[in-house]
Amino acid sequence: HNHHIPTTTAITTAAAAAITSALISVAADQMTLMPLNMVVFLSWPHLWRADLSAAYTNVTQAFWPSATMAISIWPFVHPLSFKYVPLEHRLLVLNVCSLGIFSYATWVSERKA
Repeated sequence: HNHHIPTTTAITTAAAAAITSALISVAADQMTLMPLNMVVFLSWPHLWRADLSAAYTNVTQAFWPSATMAISIWPFVHPLSFKYVPLEHRLLVLNVCSLGIFSYATWVSERKA
């Protein structure tokens, strides 16, 4: 009866380690790459026109509302997608969420203009 306990324990430990690793990866992404991506996203239209002043203004006005939206969404999306979304659909779900977040960033950016 108890001969499956080591196997169950090993599987549970491996699953917990995988989840912990994924959450650490998401946290690292949100603290490093998301701010950089948001700055690039908010500044590139103005930089493309060689308007550094407008790029700076847009980033300073739209960064915090946009970044706050992103930070409030991703900590829920990632764990839910790992738990409930099949692997073959996970990228689609994450891309739809990214589209929503960057659409919001565009709206904030245009509203501040």
